[in-house]
Amino acid sequence: MIIAITPNPALDITYTTPELAVGEVNRVEGRRRAGGKGINVARVLHQLGHPATAMGVLAGLHGQAIAQDVRESGLAARWSWQAGESRATVNVVTSDGNSTMLNEPGEQLEPQAFGELVDEVRANRGTGVATISGSLPPGMTEPQLDALLHAAREVGAVIADLQGPALLRAAGAGVDLLKPNRQELLAATGEADVEAAIGQVLARGAGAVALSLGEGGLRLAGEGFDARAWLDTPIVGNPTGAGDSVVAAFARAFDQAQLGTTGALKDPQWRVQALREAVALSAAAVAAPLAGEYDAALYEQLLPHVRWEEN
Repeated sequence: MIIAITPNPALDITYTTPELAVGEVNRVEGRRRAGGKGINVARVLHQLGHPATAMGVLAGLHGQAIAQDVRESGLAARWSWQAGESRATVNVVTSDGNSTMLNEPGEQLEPQAFGELVDEVRANRGTGVATISGSLPPGMTEPQLDALLHAAREVGAVIADLQGPALLRAAGAGVDLLKPNRQELLAATGEADVEAAIGQVLARGAGAVALSLGEGGLRLAGEGFDARAWLDTPIVGNPTGAGDSVVAAFARAFDQAQLGTTGALKDPQWRVQALREAVALSAAAVAAPLAGEYDAALYEQLLPHVRWEEN
């Protein structure tokens, strides 16, 4: 079982319009969908046919809309509720392909709702894998993040897709896998060199780093191994959600591992298979129109086109 935690869920609202005229009335077509990186991870796993449960704290009418969309999508979920209003993100897309994002910060966590979320995570002790993805709600303290990370550790393997100081806290909590891109890793560590940045988070306690390289594929680095996988022909499309599919691929690989988490990371065959699937899945997600989805037929077609090397 995989627990996909979204610390700061959102109601994603997409408006399409021929052009955006600032200061004038704009006629738009709209779509609303449950959003947040952890929810996207759960969506991908659901499409893969792998059991996953979405978790987070919701509030207000936006929270009700998020819960309803997740339910109608066929996803399992365990929500905690509080007063206020879950955040919305508004994306205005014009016919020339330009996108204007308006993102609310989210509701500050109430201690009781946060405690309920931690208890929900702990209730899945020893069941498999936990992922923690996306932004944090305003005012979330370091002790709160630590509590959530340690609860996730009780579930089993932990994958963290976080940014800034939160990424470093996750490394210090000993998560099994961090999944930043190059810019996120350098910004969080303050290093100018990728090798130094990887070395820093591994020294802090992370088991491994899955570093997104865009068209260059994916790098998996840890103590005693450094591997990279890429497509022989990169796929062009919408990169939004590609990183969430990488998290989903590794979560499934950890959940299916017969050697345990540490043994899996040390096993070259497991590493090549996990990287191969993550690269193909993220590329198939690039070809899909919405985050949290992937082109299933393309995914199967791309698997033989993944190249691999290990130092």
